[in-house]
Amino acid sequence: MTETRTDKLVRDFPRIRYAKVPERGISKPKIVLDNVIRKIELAAEELLDSNALNPHYDPLIGQMVSALRRTPADYYNSGEEMAKPGTVNDQYALLGFVYAAATYNPNLVDSQMFVGPWEMAQEAKTMTADLLGLHIETVKDLKSEWVNHEKPPYVGGWFLNGGTESIIQATWAFRNKYFADLVDDKIAPGDFSVRKNGAFDIGNLPRPVILAPINAHLALEKAADMTGFGRGDMGVTKYYLTPEGRPDMNSFRTELNNILNPENKIGLSYVFVTAGDTERGIISNTQEIGNILRQECGKIGIDPPPILVDSAAQYLFAEVMRDSPNYTDLEGNLKKLPIWDFRVPEVSAIVVDPHKNQIPYPASLLIYRNPQMMKLTDIKHNYLSTDMHRSDSRLTDEEKENLQVIGSIPTSRGGYSAVATWMYYLSHGLEGIRAKKEKVWNNVKKVWSALEQGDLNKKYELMSIPETAIITLRLNPEWVASNHESFKSDIRETARKIHSVYQDNDVDRSVDSILAGEATYSIYKAINDYTSDMLYIGKSTSLRTLSREEYSLQSRINDLVSKHFGEKFECHEDTGILLHVMEHNELEHMEKLILRLNQEATNLIK
Repeated sequence: MTETRTDKLVRDFPRIRYAKVPERGISKPKIVLDNVIRKIELAAEELLDSNALNPHYDPLIGQMVSALRRTPADYYNSGEEMAKPGTVNDQYALLGFVYAAATYNPNLVDSQMFVGPWEMAQEAKTMTADLLGLHIETVKDLKSEWVNHEKPPYVGGWFLNGGTESIIQATWAFRNKYFADLVDDKIAPGDFSVRKNGAFDIGNLPRPVILAPINAHLALEKAADMTGFGRGDMGVTKYYLTPEGRPDMNSFRTELNNILNPENKIGLSYVFVTAGDTERGIISNTQEIGNILRQECGKIGIDPPPILVDSAAQYLFAEVMRDSPNYTDLEGNLKKLPIWDFRVPEVSAIVVDPHKNQIPYPASLLIYRNPQMMKLTDIKHNYLSTDMHRSDSRLTDEEKENLQVIGSIPTSRGGYSAVATWMYYLSHGLEGIRAKKEKVWNNVKKVWSALEQGDLNKKYELMSIPETAIITLRLNPEWVASNHESFKSDIRETARKIHSVYQDNDVDRSVDSILAGEATYSIYKAINDYTSDMLYIGKSTSLRTLSREEYSLQSRINDLVSKHFGEKFECHEDTGILLHVMEHNELEHMEKLILRLNQEATNLIK
């Protein structure tokens, strides 16, 4: 057999293939790494130390440095603000990112253009899939010898630029799958194709919708809009939540049966599930959702629709903490996370964001259970590596075909984030990653304890029991009521005006509940500028339980507020503060935050 160009590269640069995150990291002591990272930091410091008065100073570099310094963080000198806002980059991940970008600038569009980075991307993807319960041995159409480090492991999906892009990508594929299953070569003529003729002129066929929780990420609305489902209720049917912020299974079953009812002429494209929502970090019980799908679809003799799980922020926490003896509540009792990943048979795809775990932007992953899903968005082309004589000669024709699918939204995809993810997984291993997340959980419990049992107990309340890396809180309406007359007059006056409108329109909300929200927003504004400890602090404007009744009432309240105060007026009644604890945060940072929350509440009282 003739040796291909890729064969020669494989022979000249031997390396080990990885399909699983090792239990222990494989890196050596950090002295070499620290030296390399220090060189990067020194180069950055050299630029920062220069000034416009220096005759040898490059004014363009000065403008670049000045622009980049407009970052609300204290870590100006090392480029560490490239990860999620408030997150310091992992050193191994940063090294992989910088080296790949500075030396080869790899593009993952073509498996034979940058062979090594492309292999690393496949391995990082496969390691992630393994964490998510999709093991290389169980992936359809893959050969078992691919786990013996002789061939690159391969799982369906792509590295993409963010969770939003991954959700849009998956929605595109599920839309095409819906019509392919329903229409192509079945109802319509044999030469009909939704992708060729369009998805909008479908006659009397059921209109497809997505079934999703009321707190689904805003990316889903973008995806539904872009792929023709339609915005709002037209394209996405919402199911509601329980008081704990979990999916209301009765609501889910009701909405599902409404869609399945043939009289409504609606079809279900896929089910969207959140495992670690933005505002609470709650992991949905995807296994129970899958059971309901099987039960209800089985009654009418159809296969259950696929599930897309959005676990962009909390996938690593949820997977490595699942069996950790340190995942306990405040009383020391072991906590248990629901099953949500590929262990649920109905889960067809999962979205995760490595860049929310100390890995530089942009690094999102869409992983399919079945690699054939990639072909649903494939665009045939006559360039890149369709000339497969360059490919790895050990691959079969079918394997080569799978590797060459150009079905991602971006055609060119930078490979440096894949390299960074690969470095992060292998340098720390499961043991190191788990230690990082256990540290996060200990810090979460520090604030949780202060809210439940300590200094913040009377002034604040938890909006839900912490489950992952997120704590959501607001001022306690009872404490607000006991200090009502002592609050600053401007906040009290705003709350009084809103309450007056509510009373005139029979909305049953207390003035102290409104005041608690407005005061919480004031604390958020004050504390949001407090960046010295790199805490990721945000606000939520919808922290009430999103039950059907609350959602309906909230829509009415929004209309009332806009009518009486104008569309630009912001009502903060439901505002809360959310803290996303990161790996670099220390216990002392939590202690400072507790003191700051206490002080800011006191500052609101005259």
